[in-house]
Formats: sequence, C-alpha cells, structure tokens
Amino acid sequence: MRGRGDAGGSARRRHVEAIEIAPTGTGQNHGVRRPLVTRGVDAVFQMQIHHMRRDGDRRGAAGTGVDHFQGRNVVAGLVFGLAQMAKFSVFLLVILFVVITLLWIYLKTRENKNFGRNLYKYLGGTILLYAIGYIVIVWPVYFFQVANYPVDRQVNDTRQILQTFGLRPIANLIIWMAGLPILRALAQYGLGLAMVLQRAVGGNTTYFLGQINNTGWPLYFPIVYLIKETLTLHILTFTALFYGLWQFIKNKIYRWARFHDFLQANIAQILMIGFIALYWYSSLRSILNIGVRHILPTFPFIFLLVAQQISLWLANRPENKERLVQTLKYFFLAILIVWQAISVVGVYPSFLAYFNESIGGPADGYKYVVDSNLDWGQDMKRLTDWVNDNKIDKIHLHYFGGAVPEYYLGDKFIFWWDKYPSTDITVSGGWLAVSATFLQGGRGKLAPGFIDNAGDYTWLNAYTPVTIIGHSIFVYYIPPAGK
Repeated sequence: MRGRGDAGGSARRRHVEAIEIAPTGTGQNHGVRRPLVTRGVDAVFQMQIHHMRRDGDRRGAAGTGVDHFQGRNVVAGLVFGLAQMAKFSVFLLVILFVVITLLWIYLKTRENKNFGRNLYKYLGGTILLYAIGYIVIVWPVYFFQVANYPVDRQVNDTRQILQTFGLRPIANLIIWMAGLPILRALAQYGLGLAMVLQRAVGGNTTYFLGQINNTGWPLYFPIVYLIKETLTLHILTFTALFYGLWQFIKNKIYRWARFHDFLQANIAQILMIGFIALYWYSSLRSILNIGVRHILPTFPFIFLLVAQQISLWLANRPENKERLVQTLKYFFLAILIVWQAISVVGVYPSFLAYFNESIGGPADGYKYVVDSNLDWGQDMKRLTDWVNDNKIDKIHLHYFGGAVPEYYLGDKFIFWWDKYPSTDITVSGGWLAVSATFLQGGRGKLAPGFIDNAGDYTWLNAYTPVTIIGHSIFVYYIPPAGK
C-alpha cells in the first residue's frame, strides 16, 4: 500500500463502482438505513482524517500547521458526530483513534524529536474531535429527544432498563446523568449505547448450518461473509493480499527502518485496517448472530483497500512482455466485473437473498443461514400477488416480518405458527406459507446444551413447496388426509 495520488483516485473510483453493484449493500438498503449511512459517513470521516494528517504535517513546517490541523479537526469532529448518530457500534472509532493517534505521535516523535508538540497537536486534536462530535452533534439531537421527557420518568426508565446491565459503574453513571438537566441528553445516548452492548451479550435464537442456538458461533460472520459476498470480491481480495505480501517481502518492508517509513506513509490505510480488525473482533466476540448487516460498516474500507491494491497491481508493469501481461491483467479484471454484474442482476429483485455460487446461489441460501441474511419480510406483497393470481381463497401463513398480513391478504389470511399440531392442517388440507426464518427454525437441530421450547416444522420435510416467493417464503399445498 502506498500513498500515491493516482492510485488513490483510481481506487476510489473502483470503490464506488464496487458498492454500486454489491448485492449486500443493495439488499440491505431496502431493509435498513443505518448501516448504509454508517458506511458513507465512516468513509468520509476516514478520508477526512487522512487529509487532516497529511495537510497538517505539510503546513506544520511553515508555522501554521497546528492551526490548520485543528481546523481540519473541526470538520472531522462534525463528521464523527454524524457517524455516532448513524449507528451505536461506531463508538468503536473512539477506541481506534486513541490507538492510532498514539502510534502517530510515536512515529512523528522519532522524526522531529518534539514529543510535547506532537502530544498537544495530535492527542489534543483527537480529544477536540471527540468533543465537537458529541457536543455539537450528539448532545443537541438528544436534547430535543428528551425535551418533553419528564426527568423523573427518564431516571426510572433508565434504571429499569439497565437493572441487568453487567457493568454497574457505567450503568450507575448513566442513571446519575439522566437526573441532571444539562447531561440528561447525553444520558439518553449512553442508554442506547448500553442497550446495544446488552443486546450483543444477550444473543438471539437463530439458525445456522442446521443448528439452532442463542449463544452464537465463532465462525458465523466469517462463513456468512464468504457465502453472501460475490466471488469476484473474494478473488480480488486474495489477489490484493497476495500482491501486497509480495511487495512487502520484495521491498524488505519487514526491516524496522523501512517498516517505520511504511507506517508513516500509509497511516490512512492503517486506520482502515484497524477499524476493520476492531469491528470484526467485536462482532466475533458477540453472540448476536443474526445477519451480515452487523459487519456492513467495514465494507467501504474492505472495498477501498482491495481496490487500491488492485490499482497498484495493474500499474505494476514488468519489463518483459509488458503489453501482454497488462492485457491479461485487464482481461482478468473485466471478466470478474462482468461475472459479478451478471450474478447480481440475476437475483433481481431479491437482492437481500443473494448468495454466491460457492453454495449454489440464492436458491440454496436458506440451508445455511436465514434471518436478515435472507428473510426480512420483504416478500409479503409478492406473496399476495401470487395468491391472487392463483385464485386461492384461504392460506395459512407463518410470517416473519413487520408487514400486517391481514392488510395484504384480507379474509384470505389464516394465522399459523410452528407450535400448532401439524394435524390441524394435514387432516383437512389446505395452503400453507412459511417464512424461511421460521421454517428453518422449526427444522434445525438444537445445539448441544441449548434448551428451547421451539416449534416443529420437520413434518414439512415430507412435502415439496409448490413455489418459493423471493427465496424467503415457502408455499406448500397440503392435500387432505387420505387423498
């Protein structure tokens, strides 16, 4: 990774192109806004930090670097505040930037031997960035949210919600802040952050690779990422990693003097890698395994890092057979991009249900994972159209989603769920539609040690779906007993 402007510009262009045709981003955009907002805000924020560091250093020699640096921090602080408003888990940036700032102070002190000035400029600038984000953006937004919220009620609600929160000093601090007029807005934000942490620890009963569990799986996010993202992205990622490693060894960057220069020249990339690593570590530690969307904030940086390395790989021209090698490289890249475009367009309009070809595509995705990876209730309208087109008078439905079946199906809708005896429908017969999340939840095996009063859909193994709506709703016809 290098700090070349030409490669960076090319990488950014490919970065945007990759996001536009990435199925996960397209699919999740229809179901949830915050992860997408977070991706965009985080990307702008990280690029702002990169320019802040670079311009601050360049102008520091002229005696105006600190002022310019702090000016950049004002803008970065505002963007940081917007990022915090987009998604609570972006709070991880607070930890990341402390670590990165300390690393940068170390690198700059080795260069200019001025620890005091570097500490004031960079650590002070980072603290200013945090202050601006929380005071100028977060605090005013939550101020209006609690403006008509009685103080006593806010305190009691906060105490009730956090009564099982494990980190009692933090819980007590939030409860105390809720009772102070000047701090109650930040207390409300802190409550939301604590609830996210509590949710991550509490887990969620879900289906994964044939098992049902509520304590998560260590390999959940790696496997979901591998099967949900396009093979084009994975191939380019492998190519980028291989090329980066080859350059690392070829240029002997592992030697400390060169490694020091490498870190200093690629601080923006180190920021991105640090964010990816920290966010993935947090996700892997969490037992809340309900969808690839929980790692969406890392996608822009994965795209950008891969795109930059691919740009450098394309720009690397061997002396011998230069034209042939370059032609083959671009041909290889063109094939991958066309392949991805065909793969993604082929799943239209069910982008949420995209799975790559390694597991057979969208048709087999439900065998591996469900929930927001595949099924978020997005096909209620399509089910209604199918019912009407086939002139079905009544249909039993076990629906996973936020839509109201009665509104769409009217008197054709008959409520069903997995705890009803199968004989309630197998005797009289009829139509039955089941969302993939509930279907697999009723057919998976309980993980060792997990006890759950779950319903049962194993009896449906004896039937073949008449149709599958958008890969997320399975429709069966159950003939009457004896027929």
